[in-house]
Amino acid sequence: MSALSKYLPSAPPPPPILLARGDAFFTRRVALAAESPVADQLLLALEGMAPFPPEQLYHGHVLAADGLSALVFAAFRRRFPADETEPWAEAELVTAEFVALLATKPAGDGVTLHIGEGRNLAVVWRKGEDLPAVVLSRIGDADAADALAREALARAELPAHADVRRMEGPLGLRTSGEQQFEAWAGEVRLGVLPAGSGGSADVRDPDFLVERRKAKVRDLWLWRGVLASACLLLLSAGIDLGAGVLGFLTARREARVAAQTGPVAQIEEAQLLANRIGELSQKRLMPFEMLALIN
Repeated sequence: MSALSKYLPSAPPPPPILLARGDAFFTRRVALAAESPVADQLLLALEGMAPFPPEQLYHGHVLAADGLSALVFAAFRRRFPADETEPWAEAELVTAEFVALLATKPAGDGVTLHIGEGRNLAVVWRKGEDLPAVVLSRIGDADAADALAREALARAELPAHADVRRMEGPLGLRTSGEQQFEAWAGEVRLGVLPAGSGGSADVRDPDFLVERRKAKVRDLWLWRGVLASACLLLLSAGIDLGAGVLGFLTARREARVAAQTGPVAQIEEAQLLANRIGELSQKRLMPFEMLALIN
């Protein structure tokens, strides 16, 4: 199959995962009631957080493991120009850049501080909680990063001497499995995002995401159909080739049999003659009986 694989159509490249700038989003930790639908509660929370209706927002959320709280983030759509959102249509996932830092939960209280190019991020964690207590993003250089960490700790009501984990490098997400994403800062692997957080963290329009999932399923089945057709064509070509080889060998054998027909007939005649001579040599001569018959 390896020799024939080069003739099969290659799989399309995977769509990219894009991270939107975090300073355009505002975040809120929202408590959820177990007996009410999560989507309705999050819409109510968005309406209370923003002066704009949800239809004018890019928003997403990440649920805690127990489902009793969620980190909600949203941004006014006009804060993103058209040239910035144009690549979003082809992306697998579009979310805020600080979502990548959700894979850096420490064992105790602490803050994850990311120093980027012209923008810093601070994510504050409390011990025993699955979601960060405070998420801040500010435009500034590396000199302003420490001040951002102190501000984030103060907002979370944590002591200023709490552990600070500093990191640099472009933030990114990579697919590691079905709805599983690995977070990276440059070439440093930060960890894996909470299970199932990829879909809910997508900030694009929900109706667009539904249509995109349908198109993705349709494209997947079309791709499988193309592969199945290619395999059938290869199988048919193999059968035709095998039939041609078999026919050639059969014709060659029949020609050899026809060429040996004459020698075989001569051998059979010689064998019959030898058998007749042998029979005559073994019979006892009876001359008196022969003379009696003649008289």
